[in-house]
Amino acid sequence: MPPDVGLGGPAPRPGRPARNKRAAEVARRVQRDIVELGWPVGTVLGAEPELLERYGVSRAVFREAVRLLEHLEVATTRRGPGGGLVVAAPQPTMVIEAVSLYLLYTGMTLEELFGARRAIEATVIELAVDRATDADIDRLRRQLAAEDPTAPLGPEAQHRLHTIIAEVARNPAAELFIDILGRLAGRYAFAVGTAGPAARRSSLEASLAAHRGIVDAVVRGDVGLARHRMDAHLDALGAWTRRRTRQTGGPPRLSPIGTSADAKMAEQVAGLIVQDVLGRGWPVGEVLGSEAEMMARFDVSRAVLREAARLLEHHQVAVMRRGPKGGLVVAAPEAAAVTDAVAIYLEYRRIEPSQLVEMRRGLELYAVERAAARIDEAGVARLYQELDAEVAEGDESSHDNLHLAIADLAGNRAVRLFTSILTQLTSDHVRDARMELDRAARAGRTTGAVDAHRAIVKALAAGDIPLARRRMQQHLDALQPFLH
Repeated sequence: MPPDVGLGGPAPRPGRPARNKRAAEVARRVQRDIVELGWPVGTVLGAEPELLERYGVSRAVFREAVRLLEHLEVATTRRGPGGGLVVAAPQPTMVIEAVSLYLLYTGMTLEELFGARRAIEATVIELAVDRATDADIDRLRRQLAAEDPTAPLGPEAQHRLHTIIAEVARNPAAELFIDILGRLAGRYAFAVGTAGPAARRSSLEASLAAHRGIVDAVVRGDVGLARHRMDAHLDALGAWTRRRTRQTGGPPRLSPIGTSADAKMAEQVAGLIVQDVLGRGWPVGEVLGSEAEMMARFDVSRAVLREAARLLEHHQVAVMRRGPKGGLVVAAPEAAAVTDAVAIYLEYRRIEPSQLVEMRRGLELYAVERAAARIDEAGVARLYQELDAEVAEGDESSHDNLHLAIADLAGNRAVRLFTSILTQLTSDHVRDARMELDRAARAGRTTGAVDAHRAIVKALAAGDIPLARRRMQQHLDALQPFLH
């Protein structure tokens, strides 16, 4: 089993060539520049000579950075007159793959997966009920009409209604997080074995009935009923998946990459390697094989294998190490890299600050409930240490740490990762707003945040779930004046 990186910090990873590291840094700089420009799709950032001078790197490093950017669909190269590096429109696929692989690496359990789904989908269904238009209702009903329990559905199709509900909620983070968790849940169910035809049809019929009930509640505008029915549906899905797991055993083995019908050969090879890594329990540092051995194993050319290796390096699954004892070496994904990738995608989607707080509210209220129920003396000591660090630093730079510590104590790696993403983006917006205040006003706001954190910690230390929820809700609501 991989190390508990979601709770205990990242594991060591094999070193990568300096040029690759430098290229990744350049790629991040280009991404930041694109975000600051407002992500103007189609704009030429510059020709290669101009960009080499701007970023101060060699042609080899820059071209490696461009390959990363093209893989992320952040930018692409246009040849000919007027060409250069052009801003592209990212698709969610790469981000979904990166987050899914990271969560699989951490050893996220089925209980954590469905716990995170309940926390997120409770928020989303409430927003959908409030924001649904007649056109949205028509779309939801068309999806119900298209669902057929006799049809052979894949893992992505199983949660299509859930993604539409997230779109009705009109929150880019909700759409992304539900898509990630829904795909993982579907792949988990498919990976643990296929039920017999009768059992499969019965399960799909029950799911369709639950979907009809959820949509009916949305149409009625009944928030309480919609949330109740969504919770019951997710409970049933979780119970079915757990039963299948007990019958067949084993964690998910299906790779999140390389499985689409139009996947290129390199993507297919990368997907097979991911399945192998998952099957081995993600053994960081293990050599999967030399370049020649991997070419022979998958019967591919050197060019195809190297493209697959770049994909694996991007997702931090494996790196190609040169030398006599080199080869493709299993790596350890880093939470920071995944968080940055998601944050960049959400910036591209132009997520609003208020939408960040909407999603934080559901996740962090779930986290305080779980933390209050599970906290021990060591957990209380950690929270007070975070408070002491905030007071010592005297500014908002460390405020996120308490929220992340609470997410850690909740014991849910998906909730912790998503909270990290949302707090990072929220802090960026709050920091920009506070820069407009004078020094005294900023100091007052910082003191207010520390006081709010102290009140939350006291409630958690007492195991008082209702009070902890109330104080976290008030604290998040207090962010709103800075988010417009």
